[in-house]
Amino acid sequence: MLKIIGGKYRGRILKVPKSSPHLRPSQGFFREALFNICQNNIENADLLDIFAGSGAIGFEALSRGAKHVTFIEQHRPTVKYIRENALILGVEDQVNIICGDAFKMIPALSRQKKSFDIIFADPPYHKMIQEELFSDNMSKLIDQNNSLLKNESLFFMECSNSQEKLTLNNLDFHRLRKFGQSLLHQFYSSKSP
Repeated sequence: MLKIIGGKYRGRILKVPKSSPHLRPSQGFFREALFNICQNNIENADLLDIFAGSGAIGFEALSRGAKHVTFIEQHRPTVKYIRENALILGVEDQVNIICGDAFKMIPALSRQKKSFDIIFADPPYHKMIQEELFSDNMSKLIDQNNSLLKNESLFFMECSNSQEKLTLNNLDFHRLRKFGQSLLHQFYSSKSP
């Protein structure tokens, strides 16, 4: 059972597949910590949730005052649950749900001149044999499409705790935090407006 833990939808249960190798929902303590970190940035924010899985991060953001969330998730059956949860919560007009490969969808959003206050990426690192290569590719993707980040926006990427510290050329590293088997990298954009 996956519950929203804060904000106006606190306690509401999100529908998720009973068992799926494609899902690793963010634990409550992780979501609580993440939103404590960005609590001053979440109100009226546009958020991009990459590798959205169950959509827990995005729905938690909406519950805490985000204006809009764009979800990117490749696994079609999981996308169905994100759509159902948006309907259950009555937030269909506050979400954009994209079913597709993040490595193709992110450049497409950039070409559409989309930009976000917060970007959260939770790649399926537990299944990646070449995790370092995958993280490097993800880092390059964000670097190449850094127009997606507004000035003074935040970028978070979750990795396994075996991953080295990530480097992004166009974003400023802020902090690395450990949560159980996960590492949370935090960057911010300090581009000139």
